[in-house]
Amino acid sequence: AERERLQADLGDKNLMILRNHGTLTTGETVGAAFYRMMTLEFACTSQIRALGTGREILHAPKHVQEAMPAHVEKLGHLFVDFAFWPAMLRKAARDCPGFDS
Repeated sequence: AERERLQADLGDKNLMILRNHGTLTTGETVGAAFYRMMTLEFACTSQIRALGTGREILHAPKHVQEAMPAHVEKLGHLFVDFAFWPAMLRKAARDCPGFDS
């Protein structure tokens, strides 16, 4: 029952912040889901740090904000599939030998 509710709430999105439970991410591959989660964590950390300065937050122009999702979707797969995820697997093998057994 909870799985169906979460699927309905997630809809066509790939990320969800769950109150008191952390985050949920999906992806076409494990690498894509991991990359989305890492990007979300980085974005949240950056926003908290920016707010902590007490200065005015400068936002990208509206046309840039609107163009970013399509740009990331177009290039993100190439980056994740051929650079990011293979590098993460090499790091895991180096830091935790046998992690994949």
